[in-house]
Amino acid sequence: MDGTRFDDLTRALARGSTRRRVLGAVAGGLVAALGGRKAALADHKADHCAKEGQRAHPDQNHPKSCCPGLFPDADGRCVAGCPNAFLTGGPGMQGVFVDDDLEVLVNGATVFVDDNELASFHPPIPLGAVANGDTVRVVASNSTTPIWCFNGEEILGPLYLFCPTTGETQTLDADGVPLQPAGGCGHVFYDEGFTVAL
Repeated sequence: MDGTRFDDLTRALARGSTRRRVLGAVAGGLVAALGGRKAALADHKADHCAKEGQRAHPDQNHPKSCCPGLFPDADGRCVAGCPNAFLTGGPGMQGVFVDDDLEVLVNGATVFVDDNELASFHPPIPLGAVANGDTVRVVASNSTTPIWCFNGEEILGPLYLFCPTTGETQTLDADGVPLQPAGGCGHVFYDEGFTVAL
């Protein structure tokens, strides 16, 4: 209620005005007060988004979303990276070729294993959410099947990280391992770690 309406109300009360006039003045004051609140809310900007390192949901009463380009990690902190990364064989959603077996780890935890002892062309391999600074490790090995231990071949196609959400691509290894003779049963011919920087 603004000062003028308050003054009118007090004068009306002092003069002994009718109830109807007093109630009208009170109602007018409430409408003015609510109207002012509505205008203030209309001008109010949404809370600033949570920046990198801040919690996306500091508490249940005042949730925030992460600023653009960030997503909440398992602890609810906003991080840069990708909420749904894939290991691919090229920029975009290309498959990964390996002869013979493959293991992919994110921060030391295995997220994919191919141990079928055969050359395989895999669709893009889902890694889940990865934050910048996380590690992705790729291990490729030769078959342990005796007939292929020395008579087969070893090869690994190029490796990329792709984030469908942002469209960003990170080149991990544009060459991979060119075709080479098999190096023995279970020979690990590729074991590289990469730091996520999407």
